[in-house]
Amino acid sequence: RVSSDLSEDKEWPWQATIRRRTGGGGVTQNCGGTIISDHWVLTAAHCIDEGLTYFVDLGEWWRWQYLLQSGYSYDCKTPIVHEGYNTENGGTDMLYDIALLETEERIIFSDRIKPACLMTPEMEEGGIYNLYKRDEDFTYSTSDLWATGFGRLNYNNALHEQLQSEMGDKFYLQKVNVPYVPNNVCANSYYKAVYNHYICAGGEGGK
Repeated sequence: RVSSDLSEDKEWPWQATIRRRTGGGGVTQNCGGTIISDHWVLTAAHCIDEGLTYFVDLGEWWRWQYLLQSGYSYDCKTPIVHEGYNTENGGTDMLYDIALLETEERIIFSDRIKPACLMTPEMEEGGIYNLYKRDEDFTYSTSDLWATGFGRLNYNNALHEQLQSEMGDKFYLQKVNVPYVPNNVCANSYYKAVYNHYICAGGEGGK
């Protein structure tokens, strides 16, 4: 079971929900994403299937908030998948597992819809500080790492079973603070190769 907590409304304004349209006018919730500008949402390459159309829902706190028209939906152009992502093996090595979704219309920012903070050349030149421990240099080992999303909370349970049994708090956006794990430690316990550009986290107490 994932040891997550209920998030606050508007706590993660860069959270995006990736949805795709299926045959017969159906809609499925596909993955999560991160708003990075007023036209772009970052997600994982393994979330993208060629030939399908996608839209993103922003400003959501409840899983199906877009149905109540209290979230904000934006149609997307053809997704851009990293050219190095290996689709032949289904992306099982997770290398270059990155994709971008460009919205047809400009994203309107508000108190519940904002882009995530990204490093800029100016910030890098001036140095950055640890947001949580200002007297220490910024490193993954001294900073908090967070994961958020609407995914299932029980590893073995089908999603529809969870929705039937957890219509309360777990139906809302969840958050979990995950501990950083050095890559050499991660490599000893993970069943796949761990590369230097990976960031490992979690693995303790349902995290």
